[in-house]
Amino acid sequence: MPKPTIEIDGSHFDTLNGFWEEISIRVVRKASWGRNFDAFNDILRGDFGTPQGGFKIRWNNFQRSRETLGHAETIRWLENKIEHCHPDNVEFIKRELDAARGRADCRGHHHGHHSNSWPRRSRRRRRC
Repeated sequence: MPKPTIEIDGSHFDTLNGFWEEISIRVVRKASWGRNFDAFNDILRGDFGTPQGGFKIRWNNFQRSRETLGHAETIRWLENKIEHCHPDNVEFIKRELDAARGRADCRGHHHGHHSNSWPRRSRRRRRC
């Protein structure tokens, strides 16, 4: 049996919060989830209201998302997250933010949380 295809559209969002909302509407049907990179990876692995047996995502207007959801947006999102997270999580998010800033500044090369590497995410810091 072929896996169902779920479509998302990059013209519907231009921030990570907008992307998380698009995933909520189109993929997990408003199920409660973490709205972050790790939770998105969990969704791609199954459960959270996704179809039994897996699914495919067709990302329309991907190029637009590639432009709007790059390092600058990841850094902005993490900066906002620090201001609103539980105090126990501040240090972890600061480390994530430092890593994102380091990848964005690394000799002009970009690694990490931009759409080229989604949803793959390395837990170890990449060297320039």
